[in-house]
Amino acid sequence: MKTFRLLFALILMLGAVSSYSQILPIQVSGTVTDQATALPIANHIVQVKIYGDSMNPAGGFYATAITNPNGFYSLSIVYQFTLGVATPVHIGTQDCMMMYIEDLQYYTGSQTAFTSDFSICNDSIMPPSQCENYIIVSGMQGLNVSFMGNMVGTQQATYTWDLGDNNTATGQYVTHSYSQLGIYLVKLQTVTADGCMYESLFNLMLMDTIPPSGCENMITISQLQGLDVDFQGIMLSGQPASYFWDLGDGSTATGETVSHTYNNYGYYNVTLQTVTPDSCMSNSMFMLVLMDSINTGCEAEFMATLLPNSMTIAFETYTPISAPLEYTWDFGDGTTGSGPSIMHTYSALGTYIVQLFTSNSIGCTSVYTAPVVVFPDSTGTLDINGQVIAMNSIPYGAEVTLFSTDPAGFFYPVQSTYVNQFGFYNFWNVSEGTYLILASPIPDSSNTSVFQFLPTFYGDVVFWDQATEIVLGTPQNPYNINLVSLDSIGGGSGYIGGQIIVGGKTMMAGGQEVLLLDESRTPVRITYTDAQGNFSFGSLPYGNYTVSPMITGITTMPAQVNLNATNPTANVVMTVSGHTITGISKYEQNSQIENIYPNPTVSNISVTLKAQGNVKLRILDATGKTVFANEQAVNTSGILITLPVTDLNSGLYFLVIQDENGNISSKRFVKN
Repeated sequence: MKTFRLLFALILMLGAVSSYSQILPIQVSGTVTDQATALPIANHIVQVKIYGDSMNPAGGFYATAITNPNGFYSLSIVYQFTLGVATPVHIGTQDCMMMYIEDLQYYTGSQTAFTSDFSICNDSIMPPSQCENYIIVSGMQGLNVSFMGNMVGTQQATYTWDLGDNNTATGQYVTHSYSQLGIYLVKLQTVTADGCMYESLFNLMLMDTIPPSGCENMITISQLQGLDVDFQGIMLSGQPASYFWDLGDGSTATGETVSHTYNNYGYYNVTLQTVTPDSCMSNSMFMLVLMDSINTGCEAEFMATLLPNSMTIAFETYTPISAPLEYTWDFGDGTTGSGPSIMHTYSALGTYIVQLFTSNSIGCTSVYTAPVVVFPDSTGTLDINGQVIAMNSIPYGAEVTLFSTDPAGFFYPVQSTYVNQFGFYNFWNVSEGTYLILASPIPDSSNTSVFQFLPTFYGDVVFWDQATEIVLGTPQNPYNINLVSLDSIGGGSGYIGGQIIVGGKTMMAGGQEVLLLDESRTPVRITYTDAQGNFSFGSLPYGNYTVSPMITGITTMPAQVNLNATNPTANVVMTVSGHTITGISKYEQNSQIENIYPNPTVSNISVTLKAQGNVKLRILDATGKTVFANEQAVNTSGILITLPVTDLNSGLYFLVIQDENGNISSKRFVKN
């Protein structure tokens, strides 16, 4: 199954991995304190995880640390990091409600010490007994996993393991080879000399979440030195192919190996397209991180805290640098402010797009944008709980969001939490009312636009208007959610691009979920819009599709698209107006392009058009990027237009024609 992979949220890397890696030590430390008394919490477990999958030679990592009497923990990690890739480091702990609180850090090559402090409720957490045990995954390579059992105290014990696949083992150290990918519930039972028995559980994930297709490719970095990078493309099947590169800075290249020098440090989306002799096309993308070890920028972010029983938000900035900065705010409601810490009171409930502008004395400027939700303080006495399940197993992670209704009956988010290691979630202090619950799977670093599971509402559906509403009253716990799996497709020359256009400042165009459904209304692709609201689906077989954005509380009038040999490309515009999304597909069944030749071409293409009037011409590469644009007046049908393509790199392209009525036609051609 061939896939088209996209970057998500700028911090998730593609399953394609770099062979240029280095084993490095990093230090994780911090404190755990009681949020009510600010006193340190001793003997509390903090977990550190780095997720991998079967396409990552470094595998994954899991370890735990226990706080000392001062609430301090420290853990040294030695891990095989892939240079040029931002690696997520998950640091987390459980509070008194057994809710898992996680801090996400990123190793980019420039920082080796991370601090994560936790302030949690401590009312019902009992200090661990001296015969309590815990599990560490000390090594993971493909299907081979090494486990280590540890005792919280100093007592000697016997160790008995249930490895989750009907195999058992004994001893403090165990190495086991699993027969297949999957999710395994590993159990460790210890018995001390005085008969104290304790059992620990660990959810082991061995998942290649994006199965490779017969013509799947991957990107490796054979060398990285400063701004100089050597890339190599690899076909997983070993078959021959043509290689076409977009290096993320406006430069392109061809060939199996490429050397490139970037002009500046930064983040670059590198794309590799391969085409086999039998025309099977595959696209891979990952984010290349080129970081100077000396941070001279002016980047800053903010945290927003809603003050109790009010509509006032306390904004607090944080930045990795110590140089003085100037701070300017746009609060998303037409008002502005300045300063590193500031409070702002909103006049109405809702979601606001807040922008923080920072600058320094040497001319550096930066902007950070994030949504801020203003909703009533949770003062109820009810609780909602349940478990998130993926194909009868505990998922590797999920964020769960609780939606309530405003006075007009429209849904908006009121609480958000994460499942613990056993898939359970809780919402506390909930008032009476009508609610929806959404579980969104958290992908590991190999997941991008194609996930194994979809965001799923209670009722086990992907559409919010089909979800089962919860009416409180009396909770009927548990509210379990079975994640809906994705039936991914690939292997064609079709392409759908589009944009979500929003009005006002109460909604972001970026980060919105977009589903692609086949003609049986089965979800086959998922992606998320970029900051400008753009989205795309590539490498699609011809057929009928439905493009449907998913914004909870907003009714979608989806766009219907038919891709065929005459019209392999479609452009979809989704407009948000009030609480409705309307989609329009811009193309026509009868192509306005009568002929295109020569094909393949070297220097020019000649196009015979049926369209008349003012015609817009665009040439797109296989990823949907516009590489040529022009506009001409066509007086008569059958006119011949010649377009230069000498400067284009070798590869597959789409010629897109849009007439003055907005109808779009396209044909593909090959540039040698």
